[in-house]
Amino acid sequence: MRKQRILYFGLEVPADTDNICWTHCPLIETKPVSLSEAGLNTAFQRLTGATHLIFTSKMAVRYFVEACDALEMDMRGIQKKRCLSVGAMTTKTLTELDFSSIETASTESAEGIVALLQEAPSNASFFWAHSRRSRTLITDFLSARQILHTTCVLYDTLIRKPEVLPRLVDFDELFFSSPSTVEAFFTIYKCAPPIPYRAQGIETEKACQRRVWY
Repeated sequence: MRKQRILYFGLEVPADTDNICWTHCPLIETKPVSLSEAGLNTAFQRLTGATHLIFTSKMAVRYFVEACDALEMDMRGIQKKRCLSVGAMTTKTLTELDFSSIETASTESAEGIVALLQEAPSNASFFWAHSRRSRTLITDFLSARQILHTTCVLYDTLIRKPEVLPRLVDFDELFFSSPSTVEAFFTIYKCAPPIPYRAQGIETEKACQRRVWY
């Protein structure tokens, strides 16, 4: 039986290869902000006082740990803080980096994180390090309820056009890992082919549905 041929546009191809032949064509790249960027050092000075950490992507976890290391912060105490994770891949990354107290949202979206925030203790304080492109839903929720929180931008997500673009008709399916990959796809390819797609997460699905899919 022939393996399904899927063209993957995200940063890292999934590990499952049993019935799938993946072709990796990353259309985005991430770039950490400079530690000298206005507000970043001030934000991290408040990290010690936070009871909960919010992570809405695995890249945010990685850049957060890199920033902590660069600022010579005590990771042992930070890794014991309660973490609110947006989904399975983010939780997997947290576990691999020795964070020990993790709650994973049942819905892989900012709305899923807000649901976890509603269950947090009344005296909780939050630290959210994220992409510059992140939606404001989480900050809006915390601000509206006057909940103590600190946010900071850790990285940018940029469109990356490969030197050689795969022929879409050679594949059975397209895989979009984030809304950014959908935006990048239509910027580069201009229109969608008559090929099915998969979308990781609710917001990615919404981004696909907003486009005309022939």
